[in-house]
Amino acid sequence: MPLNLAPEWLALEETLGFRPLVTGNTIEQIRENISNTTKNAPLQKNEPGLDIGAQLALSSAIALRSQNVSIRGIIALAPVVVAEKAVPPDILPSYKSMEENKDGAIIDKAVLDIFMDANGHDPYDSTFSVLLSPSLATLPRTYLVTCGADAEITTRLDTIERLLKNLSEKIESYVFNLQRSFSRDTKTEASESDRLLDSHSGKAMSESSRTGNSQVESSSRISTTGTYTGLPANGNCSTGSALTGATESTAGQTDFLRLAPLPVLLETVDIYFTFCHNQPYSFFHEGNFRDRLSRGEIPDHLLFAVFSNAIRFSGNSFFEHTKEQAATTHANRSWNLIVETCFAANQKADIRTVQTITLLAIFDFTAGPSRHGAAWVKIGMAVRIAQDLRFMIEPGNHIPFDEAEERRRTFWSLYLLDRLVSCGRGRPPAILNASCQLQLPVDEATWRDKKWKETSKLEQLSNGAHSNSAQHSPFAHVILIAYILGRAAQYMLQEFGVNRHPPWDSSSEFAAIGSDLSYLETQMEMHKPLEDMLGPYRNSAGVVDQANAGPIVFARALFHLCNCLLNHPFLLRRKIASCNRVASGRFLSRAFESGLDSAKGLIGLLQDARKAGCISHTSFYGYCAIISGTIFIMNAHAATGDAQVRCFELLQETTSFIEDISRYWQNVATMALALDVFAAQTYLLSELASDKPEIQILSPADTEMLWSLVDYSTLSNGNIAQQTANESPDDSFWFNNNSSWYDLFSSPSVAQLGFVSQSDSVAFTTVPGTDTSTTEDNRFNATQTTDQC
Repeated sequence: MPLNLAPEWLALEETLGFRPLVTGNTIEQIRENISNTTKNAPLQKNEPGLDIGAQLALSSAIALRSQNVSIRGIIALAPVVVAEKAVPPDILPSYKSMEENKDGAIIDKAVLDIFMDANGHDPYDSTFSVLLSPSLATLPRTYLVTCGADAEITTRLDTIERLLKNLSEKIESYVFNLQRSFSRDTKTEASESDRLLDSHSGKAMSESSRTGNSQVESSSRISTTGTYTGLPANGNCSTGSALTGATESTAGQTDFLRLAPLPVLLETVDIYFTFCHNQPYSFFHEGNFRDRLSRGEIPDHLLFAVFSNAIRFSGNSFFEHTKEQAATTHANRSWNLIVETCFAANQKADIRTVQTITLLAIFDFTAGPSRHGAAWVKIGMAVRIAQDLRFMIEPGNHIPFDEAEERRRTFWSLYLLDRLVSCGRGRPPAILNASCQLQLPVDEATWRDKKWKETSKLEQLSNGAHSNSAQHSPFAHVILIAYILGRAAQYMLQEFGVNRHPPWDSSSEFAAIGSDLSYLETQMEMHKPLEDMLGPYRNSAGVVDQANAGPIVFARALFHLCNCLLNHPFLLRRKIASCNRVASGRFLSRAFESGLDSAKGLIGLLQDARKAGCISHTSFYGYCAIISGTIFIMNAHAATGDAQVRCFELLQETTSFIEDISRYWQNVATMALALDVFAAQTYLLSELASDKPEIQILSPADTEMLWSLVDYSTLSNGNIAQQTANESPDDSFWFNNNSSWYDLFSSPSVAQLGFVSQSDSVAFTTVPGTDTSTTEDNRFNATQTTDQC
């Protein structure tokens, strides 16, 4: 404002008792307009500043809802919900309010830009540009209000309402006689607002209308949104779909609560279907997923879960230095929404619920000790919800083919996860094989084309009725081998409820598992080179289809892993000892040689897969490599000459592979350390891989160290050979986590809501046993651990 006008303007404000809203008028015109308005409506109270009030109302509501705070409803009067720079491209042509009012006496575009730059606002920050928030679906009934006499504000709401119509079916328009937004009868508004909040529920949208009265032309449009406002059908990002990073809860922490730009959003979805889909889990029909995303039909909790698993593979500079925080925050928000909608609100679960919880369980299991314990709870919940939805039996004919297959694959992915995480002591699987009464997955091409195809069931293999496995899809092969892996893990890693026949007995479970493996080895053509198996799945440019290649490689890896577990020197000697029998040297020699061959085959497979252009970054490959690595180490110290040299070479190749994928998975990083610890001490254990029928009894400490190297849960939890001889063998592998299971379902702390100081926040957010006198970064880590779910 010119300095010569400032005194007169201040005098006007003092006279009125408020700051009027101005759009290009002179002060004289303003005085006249206000005088006429006040004369015609003497009972009305003037309250300007509504734009920022609505902005704060929406932003605060979203923040509070993310912390599970109950909100009755929201009324946003004349809202500015998106910064001009962040207006989505598809609505930019109609978003003309700033251009049409560029000659405003107080605030024009240039002044607003200066103001924004001076205050450091990020226009893409969803706490500022609320329309970009991916959490609009978490809001209760929300009403957007404007009046027809205010051209600028009406233009904004016209645009917003039109956009919301494209994104949600639950939009309704109302009209009642509120006065102009900066001159209104607050009593009338309050009573009308209460009526709406008390009585209105979302309905189909009615046609917008406008009314006027003798005093001031006025209209109000109130829009209610009830679904996730994602990408519109045209593919342009109109509201954004992802928040990245960690919520700032104490001073000094970086604020990662920002909207991902459209290219980053779409790229992350692409990354998921490249690096995660069928690697090894298969949850979504890709085409359907993208269509639902464009229509805004994917719930927030599922989108956050998908992003939490995909971000680790992103090379986009948007996530530079923040991948772990971004992934953790996405996982936390996903779980909070699940708790809020499925448990607190008691909404009926569906396939999206199962997919979300399973994805979160995968994230937690691989995220290290701060989250590992929660994974077991979530796996159990996902299993029970899937069973309650009867996913373990064939769906009815009323379900479209592609949706029925997605339902099957979701269950089989959960079954696969259940079998993989059960590779450890005291970890029996939650899903019974006998309960799986649905057919195995069809091939990828059939599913993509949304066609139906009959396949065999798991019970045909479990009952000995072998079918032609060559007709099975690559993902079906994964399930078949996972079934055998579950049996092998139960037999070799569990110490209760197992067959007591010695392994060389033809009636033993050892012999039965070996027989099934031999059968599948032939039927699945495991003898063929990997490149030959990938040939049909390469396009004309020679690029391999990752959705088909992933299961082919993974099924072969599980096949080798089964043989490694059955013939692992430590595990096999433990199994023989539990039978109170002594094995012959010849049996041991053959078994250990078979285990070594399988370990070689496993590492060779992973190397061949990479040479063939296959993505092989699955976290479970870390466990496969660790099992192979322990076999190489034991054989290296039991062998001599060239055989010993070759074992050390294979160990080096194994270590390189583990270190490579440890860039993406925290649990694999701990595995690399575990292998280093074992390699430094294994000269004491050289007899394990020898053919001596009887060897020196291992100490409790050595035994626990070896158990920690074959237990997938212990490796992922970070308990790396740290047990001592004073520990009880029965206690060392049970759940041991500082985090409480209660935290999974508890309300956020006062500190997490941001109502306490930094010093108080540390006291609230520190995990028991954590040193609160550490640095700012450590306090941040403590906050992340507490907010793990």
